[in-house]
Amino acid sequence: MRFCDETFGKLLRYSFIGRESQVIDKLIFFFSKGNFSGWVLGNKLRTMYYGKINGTSKEQLILVGGYPRSGTTLLQALLSVNKDIITPKGEVHIFQDIITDKVLRESFDFSDDDIRNLNLNRDLVSSADKIIKKYKEKNGGKYVLLKQPKHIFFLKKIFAHFPNAKFIHIIRDGRDCTMSQRKYFLYKGKTEWPYNWCCRQWVVAVNLGKKFRGHKRYKEIKYEDLINNPYETLKDVLNFVGLKPLTKYEIREYYKKIKFENAPFHPNVRKPINKKGIGKGAKKMSDKDKKIFKKIAGGVFDGEDL
Repeated sequence: MRFCDETFGKLLRYSFIGRESQVIDKLIFFFSKGNFSGWVLGNKLRTMYYGKINGTSKEQLILVGGYPRSGTTLLQALLSVNKDIITPKGEVHIFQDIITDKVLRESFDFSDDDIRNLNLNRDLVSSADKIIKKYKEKNGGKYVLLKQPKHIFFLKKIFAHFPNAKFIHIIRDGRDCTMSQRKYFLYKGKTEWPYNWCCRQWVVAVNLGKKFRGHKRYKEIKYEDLINNPYETLKDVLNFVGLKPLTKYEIREYYKKIKFENAPFHPNVRKPINKKGIGKGAKKMSDKDKKIFKKIAGGVFDGEDL
């Protein structure tokens, strides 16, 4: 099976060179069509493209994930204010694009010499271990935080191969999430993602997290709690990580101290915390949208008919 994975991975790399991300994203959408098994298959294709997953790393990591448009970037920004937490720019997937020159240069700010001296290979775990060690060496910090919404689909592997990693799953009202995702990160010529597909992926993300409730390295928070009560919510999160809480002043002024860039998709992280995003999507829903959401996702999150 491993031979087949590696062979098919090579085929993917040779076939899509120079346009990998877009082609693989389209394959994921084609295979998923809004169902769990298809989404897993699509993401397996992506991982196979980048390399193989073997061994373990004892590096201390904070991984943030959840359905896209759930507040993962805001959480990343707030946590990065803590002096013991360092985070690269943008989104970095621990099992996928972390080994690419583009991410190493643009997200980690590594020089060509840095990259060359890392001597990376297609063993994703050992390569990630080297990258994280180098990033700590250059920037200090006790924990490296990697934010990528799709981390939620890799929880089992994350906990198996990174035994000191802790995962924070942020969940937002499904109506707001799906209505936002519908118009987000579209390919040229595409006006929106199918709404039923967005709803099904939200359900998949929430249900995957539910399987790990009670796991000592899994923490679940609500976006709405982060917005309405940021001090207590972040205090709880940092206690889970093993760090001291931020002060109310640090939280209030967080946007002035952000250590990473994530524009143009997340301009709001450079503003004070506000409640404008709560209920925003729900207000835009048509009657048809409401019926689709209720049929696919109603009652998914702790029995709430979101």
